[in-house]
Amino acid sequence: IKSYINYSSSTQSSDPVMKLTRAIMLSVAASAVVESGAFQSAFHRRRSVVVAQFAKNKKSNQPAAKGFGNVPSSSAASKKTYVPEPISDFDESDSEEAMSEFFQTYSEWHPLFAQIIKSPSAPATAHVNIVDSETSENELAFGEETPWSKLPQMPSGEQKDEHLLIISEVLDAFQKALTDIPVNEISQEEDENDLQFLEEGRRMLLLNRFNVVNAGSSSQLDLFRYCWSEIHHLVTDEESIAAEGGSGSLIILDDSDDDSLDFDHFVKTYIRLPLSWMGMGDAIEVAGLDRGRSCVRLIHNVGAIPDLDERDRQIDEFVDGLEGLDK
Repeated sequence: IKSYINYSSSTQSSDPVMKLTRAIMLSVAASAVVESGAFQSAFHRRRSVVVAQFAKNKKSNQPAAKGFGNVPSSSAASKKTYVPEPISDFDESDSEEAMSEFFQTYSEWHPLFAQIIKSPSAPATAHVNIVDSETSENELAFGEETPWSKLPQMPSGEQKDEHLLIISEVLDAFQKALTDIPVNEISQEEDENDLQFLEEGRRMLLLNRFNVVNAGSSSQLDLFRYCWSEIHHLVTDEESIAAEGGSGSLIILDDSDDDSLDFDHFVKTYIRLPLSWMGMGDAIEVAGLDRGRSCVRLIHNVGAIPDLDERDRQIDEFVDGLEGLDK
């Protein structure tokens, strides 16, 4: 994270492909970084570097250090994107009625929903029949006649360059939100902001699929199609399932001023709530974000921050065992 932020800050390229390449380089290294000591040590260096630089710059009246968080101000702390707001205020009867209405409205989506549902006890099984997605006869078909789509990992087609530029701008906003997390230059103790820096940073690292939805009269239908198509990919694709620390997708609405869509309501009502009915509310982390443009971040199996001390202990035990075999 440190190297990427410093490199991005010093590189003023306006080439969207170059900027996006830098971001993708960060994303594709996700599993290696999350599982490495370098990721954990960045947690500690973040504070020490800022503290030392802040003290030095304070004497010379230079600006405070950049790239590892800002000095706390009286403003409210940055919002944690990994702490979801309550899904709804439905009571049990209202929820049952809403669930029934949702699955009736989107009955043509049942084949896809059936492959997302993993538990036979999920409430949605009263409306959708679970199938074994691993058997060939139950493979999901993709085509012009299906409401869902097999989306590319990156934008393609006539609007490729335009969409790459949008993704680049949004990722720059993600980076700024990360570096804007305050740092306490006085205390040497780890605090909540340090944890937030780690949690937000690793979620940025896990994003490896990016798509842009064109705003307009059909934006809600398109956003629904993109989100559920990507959710299906995340829970059924072998590489996504096997990814250490999780795998993520970012879906961006190209016009945040689209009056035809209540974005927050859409994310809660059409994505998070149905996922909870399908028993996948904990497996798929959904966040509706504003990063210059409205975007939906989907992460499968994000898990907890790896316990690197435990990992190192297990490695030491394994090495000791190998050494014992040589004796």
